[in-house]
Amino acid sequence: MLELDTLSVRVGDFELRDLDLQVNRGEYFVLLGPTGAGKTVLLEVISGLVSPESGAVHWAGKDLNGLPPEARPVAAVFQDLGLFPHLTVAGNIEYGPRVTGVERSIRKARVERLAGMTGIERLLGRSVDGLSGGEKQRVALARALAVEPEVLLLDEPLSALDPSIRDRLREVLRRVHAETGTTVIHVTHDREVALSLADRIAVLLNRRLHPPAEPSELFLRPRRRDIAEFLGLRNIFEVAPTGDGRFELHGHHLRGDDIPQGTTTVWIRPEEIGLATQPANQSDTVSLEGEVLSVALLGSQFEVRIAAGELELAVLAAPSAIEAQVITPGRRLAVAVPADAIYAFPVG
Repeated sequence: MLELDTLSVRVGDFELRDLDLQVNRGEYFVLLGPTGAGKTVLLEVISGLVSPESGAVHWAGKDLNGLPPEARPVAAVFQDLGLFPHLTVAGNIEYGPRVTGVERSIRKARVERLAGMTGIERLLGRSVDGLSGGEKQRVALARALAVEPEVLLLDEPLSALDPSIRDRLREVLRRVHAETGTTVIHVTHDREVALSLADRIAVLLNRRLHPPAEPSELFLRPRRRDIAEFLGLRNIFEVAPTGDGRFELHGHHLRGDDIPQGTTTVWIRPEEIGLATQPANQSDTVSLEGEVLSVALLGSQFEVRIAAGELELAVLAAPSAIEAQVITPGRRLAVAVPADAIYAFPVG
């Protein structure tokens, strides 16, 4: 297990204070946060490039504070990659084992194995200068793995790549993790990357490291409004509870399942809201009539924004539903809000 124990660090005017974190051995752990949150700084502390002001970094119960980077069971792939332009792809991958005295036959076998794992076998004899961004990322990943680290640190490895290349490299990361069992700590600002790769996710936001959660827990039952807003969740509202699971929102009276006493903030999940030409007639659903403001394609779904009086809701709908009902701006529709579409943020 890797542990950050009451860790505080300062770099220039930037500081993080009293951070605690536990990452399980063999876990694919994602640290998610906006640009400038301090994610890279934490990787630099773990790798030994930056010393903390206080607190400690432990791996398997051993205090790593004071150990230089080369003495730590850690390898990192930072955004600048740091590939050696005067070496071939094979030379870059082989570099770490060579300088640590691994014998040549073992180095060669390791290079071939990692090249196969990352899909760069055909590139081994080439210079790194002419490689694409995705190819360079794979070389850097293979080079980091060549020293057989117990912990692999990845600093936004997918951020500068085209979507198709990013998707392919994401599959490479899944494969590498499955085949090596290495503990991975991957930092990113991209929620889709986090959701698709992580065993658990911790959010670093406003210089606070929030407790880790499984992706489904984080995205379906966020604990705080600021985290939900950072994750891009739509339909977060301040409400006035009226008792018995009911509350008032911009003049509309809605009902949710298990709305605790004292609830002040709710999230209405956009993918669970229904659209129809006629109001719904289910006992657990409230129907609102509204006007379509906009219709926008978001990946495999459409986002429909509807105004019901002062209340503006985002609804996610399948293309078939949009086409079947000819949903266009200006049309009036019934919005069906089931009780189980409403999530109450924990009080306090």
